[in-house]
Amino acid sequence: MIGRAIKSNDKSLGSEHPYSIGARQKLGWVLHKQGRHDQAELTLRHVFELREKVLGSEHPDTLDALSDLAVVLQELKNYEEAKEMSQRVLKLREKSLGPEHPHTLASVHNLAHLHSQLGNYQEAKTLNLRALSARETHLGPDHRDTLRSIANLARCFSDLGDHTTAESLHRRALSSNIAQFGDEHPDTLTHMNYIRITLYRLKRFSSAEDMFRRTLSVGEKLFGAEHPSVLILRQNLTDVMAGVGKGKAKELVKGGETGGSVQG
Repeated sequence: MIGRAIKSNDKSLGSEHPYSIGARQKLGWVLHKQGRHDQAELTLRHVFELREKVLGSEHPDTLDALSDLAVVLQELKNYEEAKEMSQRVLKLREKSLGPEHPHTLASVHNLAHLHSQLGNYQEAKTLNLRALSARETHLGPDHRDTLRSIANLARCFSDLGDHTTAESLHRRALSSNIAQFGDEHPDTLTHMNYIRITLYRLKRFSSAEDMFRRTLSVGEKLFGAEHPSVLILRQNLTDVMAGVGKGKAKELVKGGETGGSVQG
C-alpha cells in the first residue's frame, strides 16, 4: 500500500514533494519494524538526502529522517556512524527546540542507548540521568516516558555492576506500571522481566525463579503460548537454570514450554 502511494505521489507530485518524501520515510520505518534493516537503511538514506536538499540540514523533518536512519544503523551494528548522526541530531535539536523539549530528550535517549552499545556506560548513565530529571520535572514521575527513563537508567547501573540500585529502580517502575495499568499490561511485563534478569545477576536464584513464573504467567495471558517471544524467554531461562540446579531446571523447562514473555 505504501509502495503504491509512493509511485502515485512521484507521478502526480514529483519525488521531492513533501507527501512523496513522507511516504518513503514511512516505508523505511515499516521495513525497519519488519527486520529488513538493509532495505530500511537504503530507503532512509534516500529520504534524508531528499529532506536535506528540499528543506535544509536543520529543518525538524530533516532531523527526524536522520534520527530514523541512526536507529536503523544501530540495528545493523554500525554504531560509530549512528553515534555521529545521533550527536548531530541532538546538537541541532538543542539549538532549535531547547534542551528539555520532548524531541531533544528522545535524542538524549537514543544517544545514551548507543553509548551503552559501545560499552561507554558512564556516558550512558549521565545522559539517562539528564533525560530522567527533565521528564520527571515536565511529565511527572509516573508518565510512561519517565518510567522508560527509569528503566534505561537501571540498565546502566546494571551494566556498571550496581545490580542493587538497578533492582530498586526497576521495582519503582514496576510499582508505578501496576498502579496505572495493572498486572497484565505489556509495559508491566517488560519491567517484571528486567527485575527477573537483575535478580539472577544478584545470584538470588529463588527470587529470580519466582519472578520468572510470574512473568511467564502474565506473558502467556497477553501473547498466548505460541508467541515468538517465548523463544527469547527460553533462552533467558538458561541462566536461571544454572542458578537453581538441574532438578529445578527440568521443572522450569516444562513450565516454559507453554509460556510467553517480552524481550528483556
